[in-house]
Amino acid sequence: MSTQAISLLPPDPHMCNGDEKQTRSPLSLYSEYQRLDVELRPPHRMASSHWHGQVEVNVPFDGDVEYLINNEVVQIKQGHITLFWACTPHQLTRPGNCRQMAIFSLPMHLFLSWPLDRDLINHVTHGMVVKSLATQQLSTFEVLRWQQETSSPNEQIRQLAIDEIGLMLKRFSLSGWQPILLNKTSRTHKNSVS
Repeated sequence: MSTQAISLLPPDPHMCNGDEKQTRSPLSLYSEYQRLDVELRPPHRMASSHWHGQVEVNVPFDGDVEYLINNEVVQIKQGHITLFWACTPHQLTRPGNCRQMAIFSLPMHLFLSWPLDRDLINHVTHGMVVKSLATQQLSTFEVLRWQQETSSPNEQIRQLAIDEIGLMLKRFSLSGWQPILLNKTSRTHKNSVS
């Protein structure tokens, strides 16, 4: 176990934390305003698990990172796009040598509105973690641009960034992906989206 100091992020009112006194369901957060959020930053070791209602997409650009997701160790390899429904408790436990990681928080209604592979949607909505087969499908340049444009005062620029992120996930879907953590309690129904 590392004795490295834990860098804490400021509390986010849309996130549930494992150290909260009162239990909250991430599903109850759907009544609150959820926007697409894009970050490019060093990954921070988390003191406890948290959960939220969005789909989380992570891309470590310069090193592997390790998460604890639903009490299972999950390694996210450098350059791979990884996504999961973040209502599953998750905690970044080892940032390793990674100094730049893209973190997308996608509102579920937006994720479900995109024309993605049905099996991919089923895997994510049933609590599985999936990763791209190919690396380097995304650059830090694009992430920085989307980070700026999703906060633009121009509605058309914001929508353009959202559309481009949807196309990035469409490419992810078409380029090949695989589950890296299966939800042992759920069943995916063939030819249906739950």
